[in-house]
Amino acid sequence: MFNSYRNKYENMKMKREDGILEVALHSGGGPLVFNGYVHEALVGAFRDIGDDPENHVVILTGTGNEFCAQITPDGFDFFTPTGYDKILREGTKVLENILDIQVPMIAAINGPLTAHSEYALLCDIVIATEDAYFQDAPHPAFGLRSSARFGVVTSCSAAKN
Repeated sequence: MFNSYRNKYENMKMKREDGILEVALHSGGGPLVFNGYVHEALVGAFRDIGDDPENHVVILTGTGNEFCAQITPDGFDFFTPTGYDKILREGTKVLENILDIQVPMIAAINGPLTAHSEYALLCDIVIATEDAYFQDAPHPAFGLRSSARFGVVTSCSAAKN
């Protein structure tokens, strides 16, 4: 099953050894630049990962010196009802699909995480470099209300630890 999705997602480098799946988020081999296409792809990627019974542990990390600190509006349609609905549905599905992964998930935070920190904070274990920080920067930057999910997830993550 792994071979059917390991190279399917342009911004995720996946390798698995002895049931340990490492997922490195990237753009062109460097740090991830989050955009609407990544947002959409993560829905399927986390579903595929969760559906694979050969995954026994999942490690989620970034590439280079940041986990996810860059974002562009490419591929997003914030300003039409249909576009916003698509973003909302994808955002909900990504979180549901992460939570549906029934094996331990480890977030290895290799630097700043300012776009969708909740993805990492939903993991069972979060390890971070000393220079890592978490923030919900993109919503206000695009003129949107900060995600209520971010507050709920950070509260739940703090309570879990």
